[in-house]
Formats: sequence, structure tokens, C-alpha cells
Amino acid sequence: MVVYERENDFVMVRQDDHARLSGDIAAQWRHADFSGDKIRENVVLAISDHDRAWIELDEAPIWNDVTRAPYSFVDMPNEIKLAHYRKGIDETEAVSPYAGLLCSLHYLAFTQHSQAQAAVEFSRWELARQQRLKQSLGKMDEKSQQELEFHWLLMQFCDRLSLYVCLNEPGVSKEDEFPWYRKGFDLSEKLSATHGEKVVAHWSEPGRIRLFPNPFPRSFSATVLVRIVKKAEIDQHGLRAACRAAVVSKRTVEFV
Repeated sequence: MVVYERENDFVMVRQDDHARLSGDIAAQWRHADFSGDKIRENVVLAISDHDRAWIELDEAPIWNDVTRAPYSFVDMPNEIKLAHYRKGIDETEAVSPYAGLLCSLHYLAFTQHSQAQAAVEFSRWELARQQRLKQSLGKMDEKSQQELEFHWLLMQFCDRLSLYVCLNEPGVSKEDEFPWYRKGFDLSEKLSATHGEKVVAHWSEPGRIRLFPNPFPRSFSATVLVRIVKKAEIDQHGLRAACRAAVVSKRTVEFV
């Protein structure tokens, strides 16, 4: 779950809804700047599908007694997350092996430097998966490796831009943004469409985000579902019941 707190409620976005927004963003990428455009459909699928591991988790959100807030993707215990990560990648791989490979690369980046036993086992499993998938997909020559790196970088950018939408109150000032992305999106400077510059986002007004530089060929709008979960409902009925009673609205943003 993607979560941020307000005075009287929590704003919550299901991870799969956030991922669908990522995929909608990826679909807008200029064809001329899309390395390996012949497999574009598989890449967009991977980006849209990358958080399907969270579908089951977000159906039954868990309360964190320490932070006095719902567990989010940031603080959910690894023992819970990692088993679902593997299941989600399995499901994506069954639809598209290349999409499964991209999702495996995405999640491995979270765990490959951890010494925790669960993370070490997950990393070992995913490295073996990646080797198997690369073999099954055919020879990975230098061009294919470059395309794979671009597709992974595009996934990182679209994921982070979507999180920027989901973690911030629309129209927020730059100094009050969620801190991860105030100075731009890491790795975005490696995308050819950005000409070596890191992309920085700014809410110019509620419902509109400006990107500098703008890697997209034109302005476009995209939408994500947002749940407003009242603290009073949580106190009275518990988190799961409060989530079921939450008002679900559409957050539509124009990227310009």
C-alpha cells in the first residue's frame, strides 16, 4: 500500500493501482526514443504489472502499532513482502517471460545488498530465475543487453513518477513534497529522451505536474484510484473495515 497521512485520515493507494498508473505513463513514451520498440508491449506489461505481488496484501491491510499507521510498502516486514514478491513475479512470467525478467530485475535491486537471510534467499532465487529466462529468451547479445537496461531504467522512472503522484497532496509546494523526489528522479538522466539531465517534477497546481526536462512528446493525462481512510473509522471499527468503508476517488493528473 502507498500511504501518506493527513490530520483526520490516511490517503491510501493500492500498489497495483499505482503500477497501472506507471504503465499508463510508460505507454506515452516516444516511439523514436524507445529502444527495442518491437517488444514494447511486453515492457509496458511489465511496468503495469510490476506490483501485482501486492494485490493480496492490499486486500487485507495491516496496522503498524509502532508508527500508528497502516503498513506501507516502505515499512512492511521483509518476511511478508518477499514471499509475495516471488509469487507476483511468477504470475507475470507466466504471461510474458520478458516481463517476468524485468520484474525480477526490479525487485532484486531492493534486496541484493541485504545480509538478512530472507533477502539473501530471495536474491539467490531471482538471480537463478534471471539466468534461466535469459537462456530461454535466446542469445542476449550486446544490443539485447542495452535494450534490457533501457527497459529497466524506464520501469524505474515510470515507477517513481507514479509514486510522486501517489505520495503527494495535489498542488503541494516543492518544499513540502515527499522527500524522495524533491531533487528529481534518480537514473532518469540515463534515458536518452532526457539528454543527460535528471528529470525534476513540480506540482504547478492541483491536477497538473510540470516536468523539467519533459521526456514525453506531448502533454497527457492519467488517473489513479485513491482511498481516503478516516482515522475515526479506524479507531471505531479497525483498519480493514475502515478501508472497506473508504471513499474511493479518481486522482487525475496532467503531465505537461
